[in-house]
Amino acid sequence: MKVFRITSLILFMSQAALLSPQEMNGPVTEPLPYQEVEFPVWAHDMRRFEVILFGSFPLTYILTSLVYEVTSYAGTGFNSEFSLASEKKQDDLKYLLVTSATLSGAVAVADLIIGKIKKKRTRNQAQEYPEFVEEEKSE
Repeated sequence: MKVFRITSLILFMSQAALLSPQEMNGPVTEPLPYQEVEFPVWAHDMRRFEVILFGSFPLTYILTSLVYEVTSYAGTGFNSEFSLASEKKQDDLKYLLVTSATLSGAVAVADLIIGKIKKKRTRNQAQEYPEFVEEEKSE
């Protein structure tokens, strides 16, 4: 009898787990899109910086690794026995990672500066030519 109760309890709980939370709480509603004023400007800038920093890292690592291999090949006097797929020492890997991270940071900072300049230029144009900016927004 005890086994029957435990089995019944497990089956009952597994059926409750199959119901999604939306079915338990009522009808499904669509979330509202974010509004422009919902997050501060610095949060948007920080998020863009972060995405560009981590997004450019694989590309900068590939580029750094390629440049490292080519300079190593040139350093051997263009020896035909040199292999581009040779194992790297731990110091070499640290060098590649630090260089890649630095280049990714430089790309993200450059994007941040360019974005700030564009925003300032747009703000200045809005002050000088308000009718021109209003026409662009209505289109």
